[in-house]
Amino acid sequence: MASVSVFFDSDALIAGSASKSGASNILLQLSELKFINGLASARVIEECNRNLLKKLPNAVDLFKRIIDCSINIVPDPTDRECAFYKDMAHEKDFVILTSAIQNKARYLVTFNSKHYFPTDTVNIKIVQPGELLLAIREMMSDL
Repeated sequence: MASVSVFFDSDALIAGSASKSGASNILLQLSELKFINGLASARVIEECNRNLLKKLPNAVDLFKRIIDCSINIVPDPTDRECAFYKDMAHEKDFVILTSAIQNKARYLVTFNSKHYFPTDTVNIKIVQPGELLLAIREMMSDL
């Protein structure tokens, strides 16, 4: 189970740190416990911090503690590395997709699943947090 890598988009990270019972929070807990390998790029973390500072500045410290415990921060891809994936996501999101693929994430978890449309040439599933949680439950029931 620990070999399943999950790349978090900023919306899922913010939701997971803001809720104590939602699917995003449970995924972060599974990552902290090393049942899954939680990933996010430096760019995603910066976007989360920027949004939290604007909307919920008191939540920034808690967010940082949650990330420190549960997420492996990976480097952002270069423009050249992103070029291959430009047509597989909305303009502002293909960098996130590239980072997820480069870091061998099996899943990219986001509430904006319609922003991503990878082809069959890449091995990644775009899922909402609840969908991924159901898939993980199914995997665990097979153990």
